Amino acid sequence: MDVSTREQWMVKYHQDCRGRYCHEDLGVDHELRVQHEGQPRYELSERFADLGGQKSLDRSFTREPLECFEPPVARVFARAKSL
Repeated sequence: MDVSTREQWMVKYHQDCRGRYCHEDLGVDHELRVQHEGQPRYELSERFADLGGQKSLDRSFTREPLECFEPPVARVFARAKSL
């Protein structure tokens, strides 16, 4: 499975981008994301953190049980030719 350069960058700096939602509680600068502004993949990373990442930190967010994700994960790996 190939991971694009765009996706690699997003994963590498996700912690900085999602920090707006949790770093302050940890005593870390919650605006670390701004150091990456202007990078070609910054907007994607910011959007990913803002639309999805913050929900995982919201205690009132209703989460699906892990079993809910087994069928789609199995479908993805069934299509994979190599890892």
